[in-house]
Amino acid sequence: MPILTAGPGLDQVAVQALATSAERRGRFVRDLPGSDALHWGDGTIMMNANKIWLDGTISPGPDYHLYLAPAFVDDGLGFLAIKAESVMVSPVKAFKNFSVEIPAGITTRSYPAVLIWCEAFGQFITAASFE
Repeated sequence: MPILTAGPGLDQVAVQALATSAERRGRFVRDLPGSDALHWGDGTIMMNANKIWLDGTISPGPDYHLYLAPAFVDDGLGFLAIKAESVMVSPVKAFKNFSVEIPAGITTRSYPAVLIWCEAFGQFITAASFE
């Protein structure tokens, strides 16, 4: 069960400290067309030069990956159409207040959106546009 193997997320103090360094922000909302009662995100997703992190929660599940995408999409078919142009940043191991490192060589400004995808089941979880 994914919830049993989830890693620890950031505590609220760490989230607030990181928020001061955020260069871009977006919002995960529960009611996207591709989300449902079992696959969703809720909260503020933020990014700086080195990290992407969430102040919020995503539904528990296996094999989640965070992608930077060349366009905002709100469902699985939309993502499959742009997946080849998207870049996988990192697996997501926590379901509340996760944080992932951005690998060297990724030009984050080239990507106006972020998305979480379950690789194991080919399932859209959530997405957001960056401001």
